[in-house]
Amino acid sequence: MSEELRIMLSRELREEKPQEITYNNLVNTLVSFREFILKCLAERKETCSIVLDESLSIIRDIGLLRVKKALEGKEPELSFDKSFLHALNNIVKEYYNIALGVKAPYDEYNRVLVKVLKEFEYNGRILRRNNITLIEAFRAVLLESLGFVKIYRIKVFK
Repeated sequence: MSEELRIMLSRELREEKPQEITYNNLVNTLVSFREFILKCLAERKETCSIVLDESLSIIRDIGLLRVKKALEGKEPELSFDKSFLHALNNIVKEYYNIALGVKAPYDEYNRVLVKVLKEFEYNGRILRRNNITLIEAFRAVLLESLGFVKIYRIKVFK
């Protein structure tokens, strides 16, 4: 099991862009991982926890490498996590553009002006559709990425 993961990790380390991991690759890896876990649980071997910890560590390392590459603007052409990596990259870029005052004005509490697109609860109060309110920049960016709000942007620099 962890041999497959080691191969994936070594490919991820070698390649400049995140490697392309199809749903089939992912499913095949998860099937063998699940089989390994079930076998370990049935046999109650001590080595299982070592292999499991190692496997989880490799999975975490692969994920972090992929995120790092995406944040550098290197996204895979075809991969199961292409949309996630693209969205994450956009969220980070938008947050820094807003936090640095490039795209939206903010107040002394780092809140930006937003228009509510979908009703939701925020800090114990219901924000209704078309309400205009101030929300912390990092939360506003996340809420905007989910379609709950629209951040009011202005051109600060020409």
